[in-house]
Amino acid sequence: MKKEENQEYQEKLLKAVWESSADAMRITDSEGIVINVNQAYCELTGFDRQNLIGTEFDIVYEKDERAGLKKYYKRFLTSGKITERADKILAFVSGRRRHIEASYSYIKISGEDYILSIFRDITEFMNAIEAKEESNSKYRLLTEIAKVIILIYDLKGGLSYLNPAKMNFFQGWILFTCSTGFVLGYSRLTRFAG
Repeated sequence: MKKEENQEYQEKLLKAVWESSADAMRITDSEGIVINVNQAYCELTGFDRQNLIGTEFDIVYEKDERAGLKKYYKRFLTSGKITERADKILAFVSGRRRHIEASYSYIKISGEDYILSIFRDITEFMNAIEAKEESNSKYRLLTEIAKVIILIYDLKGGLSYLNPAKMNFFQGWILFTCSTGFVLGYSRLTRFAG
């Protein structure tokens, strides 16, 4: 018998995948009772497995979030429609707040309904995006209020940015676009109009 066809081997393989996953996973029944969790879920929530199995799934969340999450869960079960993906910030009883990307799947075993929930902690990724946006915003503000001319060229040597300070400096001059980029030229019409 091949190793891949061996039931015991398949079970060990699935258990290894379940336990070594970087994503937090939880299986709950139709009543919202936790059937199983993996180690990553325990690390995310700050709970031990033995304190989770057999409890309601919302035990890990702050009290003010529980009612909304239970309502959401019941809606899954009664509508027969499951939101496959969700992106939200969750507050845990441990005091941790994490930005989570979650996915949900129905599982049917021996006529019983279960929900597999997979949680990916994207907090650090979202913080990096927020920091980059904040940095870009500050950079934009600084370049717009700067009294000096700031020119930014692309890798091909074309002018890609010219800040507003150029308006005061280049009065009577206009920028012409040509095949090699921007060319500064004097406009008599602008001079006489000014």
